[in-house]
Amino acid sequence: MKTAMKPVLLLFIALLALALPATATTKADKEVNLRGDFVGSDECAKCHQSVYDEWKDTRHATVLRKLYTKENHRIEAPWGTEKEPKTATLVSGQKITTFMKGDKYWVTMHDAKDPSRDISRRIDAVGYKSQTNFMSWDEENNSLSYLPFTYWRDDNTGEHWGNFFYFLYWQPDGSFFPEEKLKDNINFLGYENRCADCHVTGFYAKSWEELPDIGRVVDEHNLWTTTEFRIGCEKCHGPGGTHVKSLNRKDIVNPENLAEENQADDCHQCHQSGYSSNYTAPHLNPYINENAVIFDEDNPLGPGDHFNVGENLEDYYTSFLRYQWAGTEYFQQGKSSAMQLASSKHGKAGINCKTCHDPHTQKTRKLTNDLCLDCHTDKGTAEHQMEAHKMMDVSCVDCHMPFMIGSRVRSVRYDNRSHHFDVLTPTDSLEQFDYLKQFTEPDADPENRQTKFWQKINENGACYDSWKYPSNMFWCTSFDVLPNACSSCHHSEFPLPGKFDDEQRNKLLRGQERYNKFLKATTK
Repeated sequence: MKTAMKPVLLLFIALLALALPATATTKADKEVNLRGDFVGSDECAKCHQSVYDEWKDTRHATVLRKLYTKENHRIEAPWGTEKEPKTATLVSGQKITTFMKGDKYWVTMHDAKDPSRDISRRIDAVGYKSQTNFMSWDEENNSLSYLPFTYWRDDNTGEHWGNFFYFLYWQPDGSFFPEEKLKDNINFLGYENRCADCHVTGFYAKSWEELPDIGRVVDEHNLWTTTEFRIGCEKCHGPGGTHVKSLNRKDIVNPENLAEENQADDCHQCHQSGYSSNYTAPHLNPYINENAVIFDEDNPLGPGDHFNVGENLEDYYTSFLRYQWAGTEYFQQGKSSAMQLASSKHGKAGINCKTCHDPHTQKTRKLTNDLCLDCHTDKGTAEHQMEAHKMMDVSCVDCHMPFMIGSRVRSVRYDNRSHHFDVLTPTDSLEQFDYLKQFTEPDADPENRQTKFWQKINENGACYDSWKYPSNMFWCTSFDVLPNACSSCHHSEFPLPGKFDDEQRNKLLRGQERYNKFLKATTK
């Protein structure tokens, strides 16, 4: 798999180099004030009320919610009470107990071997809506820590307590890591290190700390005090302090006025994953610090400069290459949309995120098919769409953008669509099926990474008990077969999870036959 990634990495670097020039400029005004005071989205609303109203209920505006404030946010999950705590089992087997202390939400995470090591934390913030993530503010260590579980409310399959970086708390036997190791791991999960730079507005580090076994982490910061706890106006337009005083458009960044190759930097700063471009610690885990920041070489533990839209993102941020579907060059891991788009025909033609997506409403600019048919006018024919597909309300994205992107640390499979835009065929799935099958054979190389994953899947025994909510997203998904344009509907022509026998292979052969008939029928 490592060798398969190299061409994509080189391609992405080349494309990114074209997309990000040495200096970002505006078309009309080159002198844009990029730094200054953050004033908050409510201040912007005084003049831009209609845009504010479009944005205020979106996922960007509600991604992170402090508890115990005047907004009166609550946890929407089956929580226990002070008198009647509720114990839940995560999809990976660990147990937690939820309860209240007065009007505060609390949780106890259980050590399966030693109850004296159980950990209790107050919940101080929650994130997301389709899933709920839980965070606890550690005042002593000045850190907002992610807790290792999530809650999913699924209308189709009921409620699920999932996991999130659970392997940093619990060992395979269900016990917590030894104290010092656990402390380092929790530091790794500090929101200020991995998430705040994207999920709040106006965040900055005042100082940094170098930890011998982890790397550079945020020390002093403003996360809990002066940031806006949402993805606000200034996340994409830069600090507005000068602009609200001058009311001069030169004192604020409008991404639409940036040079074409920089117009999607406001999206790319967060919808891809990376680390500081001038911090290298090859012996350490580079994933610890996901802040887009330039460190001062003369004072490397000083504040540094955080990226603002209008500057050159590449100067601040080096992108991680995300995991791919085994044996292919198609991305499987989330926060890869920018890489997918950059390598696609759409990206090469100059299409960026905002060609299709309205950044304020977070909706597509038109209904999906209308959006596609604006350019692909020849695909609006009855022959291409086929009556059977129209009867089932199949849209362009169902075939050209299947759900095949998911996090490697959250317990849910494929909640995002592909942005490769290639039509993946049953033949593509078949080729990958055959690639995976070799690692399931008795004579498979025991030292190969895929063979080890297959062994883990079989030892675990629960990877496919729930397709949508696997016990471990890292290795449980390592033998998932690449979806294709037909597989989301034609289930009988796609293999069952974790099965690599001839019966399952023949399903893909039948899918291949159907797809070939479709091509003949639509290309007369």
